[in-house]
Amino acid sequence: MVLTQSNWDTPKTVTVEAWDDDVVEGTHTSSINFDVFSVDSGYNNISVAGVPNVTITGNDSATVSFNPASVSQSEASTPMAFTVTLSNPVASGVSLSVNSTNGTATAADFTVISGGTVNFSANSTTPQTVNLTVNNDALDEDDESFALTLSNPMATGTVTIETASANGTILDNEGLPTLSVANVSQLEGNASNLLTFRVNLNPVSGRSVSFTRATVAGTAVSTFQNADFVALTAAPVTIMPGQTGVDIQVTINGDTVFEDDENFSLNLTAVDNATPGSLSATGTLEDDDQQSTTTTITADLPDPSVVGEPHPVTVEVRAQTLSPLGTVNISDGAGASCGPITLTAGTAPTSTASCNLTGTSAGNKNLTAMYTPASAAFTASSGAAAHTVNAAATTLSLSGQSRVRINQPASFSFALAVIAPGAGTPTGTVTLSSGAASCSATLPATRCNLTFTTLGSRTLTASYASDGNFSSSSSSGAGTAQTLVYALVDVSISKTNGVGYFEPGDLLVYSVVVRNLGQDSAANVRVLDIVPPGLVNAVWSCDASGGGACPVPGGAGNIDVGLASTPVGTLLNFTMHGNVAGSPLKIANTASIELPVDTTVEDSSQGNNSATDTDLIDFTFRDGFEDPPISAPAGSLRIPSLQLAGSLDDNAQLIYRLHDAQGEALRLYARLHGDHIQYALATRSNGVLRLGAWTPLPGEPTLSWTARAWGTLWLLESAQLR
Repeated sequence: MVLTQSNWDTPKTVTVEAWDDDVVEGTHTSSINFDVFSVDSGYNNISVAGVPNVTITGNDSATVSFNPASVSQSEASTPMAFTVTLSNPVASGVSLSVNSTNGTATAADFTVISGGTVNFSANSTTPQTVNLTVNNDALDEDDESFALTLSNPMATGTVTIETASANGTILDNEGLPTLSVANVSQLEGNASNLLTFRVNLNPVSGRSVSFTRATVAGTAVSTFQNADFVALTAAPVTIMPGQTGVDIQVTINGDTVFEDDENFSLNLTAVDNATPGSLSATGTLEDDDQQSTTTTITADLPDPSVVGEPHPVTVEVRAQTLSPLGTVNISDGAGASCGPITLTAGTAPTSTASCNLTGTSAGNKNLTAMYTPASAAFTASSGAAAHTVNAAATTLSLSGQSRVRINQPASFSFALAVIAPGAGTPTGTVTLSSGAASCSATLPATRCNLTFTTLGSRTLTASYASDGNFSSSSSSGAGTAQTLVYALVDVSISKTNGVGYFEPGDLLVYSVVVRNLGQDSAANVRVLDIVPPGLVNAVWSCDASGGGACPVPGGAGNIDVGLASTPVGTLLNFTMHGNVAGSPLKIANTASIELPVDTTVEDSSQGNNSATDTDLIDFTFRDGFEDPPISAPAGSLRIPSLQLAGSLDDNAQLIYRLHDAQGEALRLYARLHGDHIQYALATRSNGVLRLGAWTPLPGEPTLSWTARAWGTLWLLESAQLR
């Protein structure tokens, strides 16, 4: 509006127009401002008295609606969503209270909402969602519901609740449970009692399950005066929510009459709120009245048997109508038994059983079979039969050392065995014998000791005397044992004439001493001394001491006698003398002891079983010794060191030569070195003699050599001095 000079003092009207925008608003005030755009010249003080305010009253409103919802329990993980809508935007926004109210669904079925809110933003009509959690379960039940209620809308402007309540429906997702009834059996009894059928509901239900039950007769009847059970006529039965099933009891009329097991049925019909399973069950009445029985032993072969032999015994148990059940024990009255064995049902009314009975003693037995029933349905009974058990046969064998020492206990083993089919452990005594030597052992021993007092081969036998249950037996053939009784000795012989040199025609006197140094007496020992060449007119005599005896007083020529017995400590002194014939360079005389070829004498030290005395002609150590030729495959010479010592000095001296078929073969040199004698041996090599190293040798060393035949002569092969 423009004021001019002509109209500035004229009142003017200002019109304000409000536009409708569909937004819910409350009453509000707006002010009007005036601006002076131009005035006439001279009117510079123009004023507007009082700037007016304009009040605008809104004429719009909004409504809130609440939509129902539903969800299946199988979707319990997804919240149940309720939608709240606003018809028009509200400038201030809207806030409402929301609460749940139980219906057929309770707090166990969903999460209760109390004091919740729903909010719309300013100027927004975006629908809002209220989510509620549903609790799943395994019960078959009806669909359940509850309500959510909106109240107390808070907003500037007019907001009303068009639908204040929305129903939530929980849709059941469980299938129907299965209804079934199980078979049952029990003893009939002798008086009235109850038989209980169990009707099962699996799983439990959240709804009532109903059905109709009734009994149907089978072999058990309910229509006669002496009925087996009291019939159940058709009647409804209900299983309440949460129950696993129900028991249905039938009255049984027990009696004392023996009869077969009997049965009847319980049938279920008109099943509601459940899936039919097994709707018919059999109730079995087990007869508990006794049948009398008889027990018979029908076989016990072989008869007779022997001790330790298992023999089968067969038993038959017969009842009145049924094949009896239970066990049987069998005994022979003498400690042998078998069982309990379980009866095997045969053709009614019989049952059989068999077990192996093993007799443990010989004699006539009375077999007894005792039947023990498995239940009170049958009476116990027994049966008997005669049976003979004979002694079992045995065999006996020996074993032991092939050589045993005289007068020393020697252990021999024996094996007593029971011959099949017998078995067991014999008792009693086993005797071992070999002529005068014997020993006995009480079983269960397996060996005993024999002592032999004479030498030679022995055959040992064993015998077993029957103990009544096992037959006697003796060893024979390969079952016997062979052994050789021997003496363990140390027989020695020595020979000397007390001289080392002789002259032609000398009388040489030899002492040949035979001793038994232990440990046993020797028998059949031979003493042998062959008169050597160069000795003539030899005669000998014998004397004894220490318990021994000379076989003959004496004789001429060779000593060749057998000693029947040579006790420990025996000393036999044979004196032999003769004359030297001619001028032999040496005379070697050997005496020896020969043991029996049957090895009944065993010498623990055979190194002293022979002795040799060697004498040299007296001029052997004159003129630097003689040069004897080799005349045998071996020879030796004892060096008289003590005699040499007085004639030796530190110069080498030739003291001995030895010749063979090729001339001089060996020289022995000696010298005195300090207080000791040293020797050096020169031997032929490639036709010349070569001197070896000087060697000190204590005592009286021996020069020994070997040779080999060379035509009618001998060639030196080796020599040593030690």
